Amino acid sequence: MADDSLGYSFLTIDMLPAWGILGLGGVILAVGGTLFDKYLLSKYFNDHDESDSGPGALVIFSAYFSVFIIAGLVIYNSGEFSFTKQAVVYSLLAGILNGLWILLYLKAINRSGVSKTAPLLQTIPAFGLILAYFTLGEVLTTQQIIAMTTLLLGAVVLMRISSDHRLKIDFRTFGLMLSSAFLVALSQTFFKLATVTTDYCSATLVLWFGFLFFGMVLHLGVKGYRKQFNYMFADRVKR
Repeated sequence: MADDSLGYSFLTIDMLPAWGILGLGGVILAVGGTLFDKYLLSKYFNDHDESDSGPGALVIFSAYFSVFIIAGLVIYNSGEFSFTKQAVVYSLLAGILNGLWILLYLKAINRSGVSKTAPLLQTIPAFGLILAYFTLGEVLTTQQIIAMTTLLLGAVVLMRISSDHRLKIDFRTFGLMLSSAFLVALSQTFFKLATVTTDYCSATLVLWFGFLFFGMVLHLGVKGYRKQFNYMFADRVKR
């Protein structure tokens, strides 16, 4: 019987593996979030004398907003949570590290453009694989090692090539973003360890308390961040 097909196949959404869709969606959301964060920094702090403190003020604002997320989790789970000492410690650490990586990341995009910072977010899986090897006993394959090396080299190149076609790297931005990416992976590792001894909702609740605690420490302990937070809330948000 003759084959009536044209011999061509076209890629459709149902042909993509689930991990591919999730991975692509994560990249799109990460870039969109970076653009939005850059917009917030430009809108609220671009014309202020202490704009370098803007990232800290945004972290404080986000931390206090997490009170509503915590309340939503309590309502959603009907107040039924299960805690172990190990889970609480790991979840708190994950929440604190979340606040720290966001702070470093905001400082990086406040210093440089999105085109220089967004590519470095893709090094998170590389750090995640390394941490998984040391903490969770996962074995790294040759393909994974090659992929990690390619990610790191690609991130360096995208930092980026200058107008005269020479590689010109802002090492401070590079360091901030690599540190941020490492802390993301470390936070996720701690959260994974927390869920070993408790359920997801309980670990998530404690994680948000850790993030709230980090924001309160910044608010009370860093004068520049506190001043910028008050400026943002009083002079801009209330308008």
